[in-house]
Amino acid sequence: MRKLLIVDDELDVREFAANFFRKRKFDVITADHGEQALELLEKEKPKLILLDIKMKGRDGIEILTRIREKNKDVSVIMVTGKGPEEDES
Repeated sequence: MRKLLIVDDELDVREFAANFFRKRKFDVITADHGEQALELLEKEKPKLILLDIKMKGRDGIEILTRIREKNKDVSVIMVTGKGPEEDES
């Protein structure tokens, strides 16, 4: 089974994405912040990471940099639920 790590600080988004991918036969693990994602990367060895760009604490870009230091082979899809109007506030 394909292992997917979903990283998002919003519970509703994590649950929606997890349910979506589980129905498509992914083995899903979730993290609500970047540090937890880095721990799970080491422990669970996912093949794909769905990573929110805008999170409290360390943002997705910073976490992506740290992921690449540890594992250059894992695929990462960066996502955000924020539009340009929200970024300016």
